[in-house]
Amino acid sequence: AYCRQLQADYLSADRIAARDGGDTSQLRRDLAQTQAQARSLGCQRFLFFGRKPSKQCPAIMAKLNRLQRQVNQAGGFGWGNFGQRQASYERDRLRDTLLRNGCEVPSRSGWAGSGYRTLCVRTCDGYYFPVSFSTGRSRFKIDESVCKAMYGGAEAGLFVHNNGSPSEQAVSLAGQPYLSLPSALAYRSSFSGSCQAELHAGLGALAAAQEAALAQAEAQQEADRRADPAGSLVPIPVARVRSGEDPETIANLIGNFRVEPVVADEEAGGIDTIADASGTAIRRLGPDYYYKPPVKLDGLKREPWKAPDLSFVGTAHASEGPTPGGEPVETSVQ
Repeated sequence: AYCRQLQADYLSADRIAARDGGDTSQLRRDLAQTQAQARSLGCQRFLFFGRKPSKQCPAIMAKLNRLQRQVNQAGGFGWGNFGQRQASYERDRLRDTLLRNGCEVPSRSGWAGSGYRTLCVRTCDGYYFPVSFSTGRSRFKIDESVCKAMYGGAEAGLFVHNNGSPSEQAVSLAGQPYLSLPSALAYRSSFSGSCQAELHAGLGALAAAQEAALAQAEAQQEADRRADPAGSLVPIPVARVRSGEDPETIANLIGNFRVEPVVADEEAGGIDTIADASGTAIRRLGPDYYYKPPVKLDGLKREPWKAPDLSFVGTAHASEGPTPGGEPVETSVQ
């Protein structure tokens, strides 16, 4: 169900991306001509500026609005191929999603009622699964070989049916209907461990064969490298980045950035101290006025005012020295 939904979305985006044909191009040309005609007759000017609009302006503006709506509905949005570029980007994104999830990438000529769907049927209990979602007769033999290889020589065969029809209507390459098999749909009512073991054995044989093929390919590459240490002068092609990607995503792809959970390294010890800066003077590189302390203002303070010590010299007499009783000296001025 997930693959079929992705395939339907892909076909919808593919149709919109391919819509930029003669009809849409003709609409844009008509729109450009009508806009030029409206400008030449002054239909898009204000009433108090410029010359008086022509009497043809109401009809021309109605035609202009109608063409604008048609271009918008066709996916052009009135700004060139913006709609088609967006649909092309969405189509490419859906294609990548289909391939990443192992789903068949459909085509407009081979999907939804056309083309064939191939099923690998296990004859012991009637269990089946799809091999190809949309294919032609030329690939039937290839799908049959894939089906038999998955079961490692056990009884299994390829059945096909038209896209859009139920899987129960599939027939073998020899023309035998699936429902005519003695074990048709038996897996839905009973479980057979021996039948399931056949698939496991076949998949194990396929895995072993794949590992052997990979080992052989690696050995061949090593032999080629030793024979030609300089290697090939032909550069390895780099996958093209889609024009619709944002700059941050492009930078992540170039740098092979991967979002992975951070796992603490248990073997790592504490942080090594390279140099201890305690007790040392810190070198200051900034201007003086950023760190020089302000001038102390204590020396600029005025002393508090004190009355002057005055003495009057004249016809005065005073008793010098303290009185015998320690009383204050009385002074009189005449």
